[in-house]
Amino acid sequence: MSSPRIRPLGVDDVDLIRLIDRSEHVDVEYCVTDGILTQRPVTVADVPRWDTEGNGPFSVAHQIEFCATVVRSGAQLLGAFDG
Repeated sequence: MSSPRIRPLGVDDVDLIRLIDRSEHVDVEYCVTDGILTQRPVTVADVPRWDTEGNGPFSVAHQIEFCATVVRSGAQLLGAFDG
């Protein structure tokens, strides 16, 4: 098995985040209360993919604009590519 290739990404590469599938199923959720890690009821059990059509806070368009703004301000964006 090969290791992912990691490389810096520029503003022109930010669009690649549309390829990320952030969907997941959550069985356990934790929080820190008074310095103690505790389990709590799951808030969102099935996290969906980012919205590919809209421009709201959970959309691909919003994520791309956010990342582009941060990278233009001097942040370093890294990409890990597997295959």
